[in-house]
Amino acid sequence: MRCTRRREPSSALENLHRQPLSANVKNLKISARLSLVFGLLLLLLAVISLVGINRLHSLDATTTRITANTSPKIEAAREMSYQAVDATRLTRNLILERDDAIRKTHRANLEQSRAGTDKQMAVLDRLVDSDRERVLLAASKARWRTTGASPTPWRSSP
Repeated sequence: MRCTRRREPSSALENLHRQPLSANVKNLKISARLSLVFGLLLLLLAVISLVGINRLHSLDATTTRITANTSPKIEAAREMSYQAVDATRLTRNLILERDDAIRKTHRANLEQSRAGTDKQMAVLDRLVDSDRERVLLAASKARWRTTGASPTPWRSSP
């Protein structure tokens, strides 16, 4: 009968599979341990970098949306608000003023203000991109028309 000796693992890799992980790490040389820790740190650094890059792309998309879409809408609405206040003031002055020359000046300023409002409405028309915004813009246009101010410049009888 032949006696078979237990065969010793020929490589460190075979030895790693047969022992628990903690025993395997203890049996590694210090250079191998340092290499393993350094590799894990590099892997962690790569994961953190990829997450950071992904977040930066998301931030870039949000910033682009705000600067290209939302900010011009806010600016147009703010300008329309100023022009509405200005149109109200000019209309009051037009009604109260008795001198025809000054009334003509107020009328010209009022038409200029309303033309500016029409321009801002056109900007909003171009920038609207959601159903909710379309509904709000349509309501604003309807209100603009029913308050005596039409989107085209107001003309008084000569």
